[in-house]
Amino acid sequence: MEMSDFAKRMVAAKKEEVGEQRRKDDKDVSDRSMLTSWLGPMWEDVKKATRRYTEEINQGMGNQVLFLLDSEDGQSFSIKHRTNSGTVRLDRARWAILGSQGQLYNLTIVEGNGVVWKYHPNSYTSEQVAAREVELAFMGR
Repeated sequence: MEMSDFAKRMVAAKKEEVGEQRRKDDKDVSDRSMLTSWLGPMWEDVKKATRRYTEEINQGMGNQVLFLLDSEDGQSFSIKHRTNSGTVRLDRARWAILGSQGQLYNLTIVEGNGVVWKYHPNSYTSEQVAAREVELAFMGR
């Protein structure tokens, strides 16, 4: 049976729609996989930088004024300074870090297949997230 031009157009349009949805789904799976693979190492970088900045400030002050406490499961840490304290948590389900004052740093893919922490319109490296959290605890901001 010969297809009409109308049927040919409808079939072609539907095949294009299905193909586009498949490409989108494949990209979503690829993006989720990439975010999942980068989340652990990026979180570890935040923790290392936080530890380093805390030690540097304590050394500069001549005594321990900042205390860094890791959780047993490695999914959060707290920074304490006198009456200021804040807890920073990893949210694996959202590929994000919940900062000490409620800011949500989302792990985001950028051009060139890199990833950054995104909070509002700004992008942050792991070291910048750590510096911001140490500053909030130390300076009380």
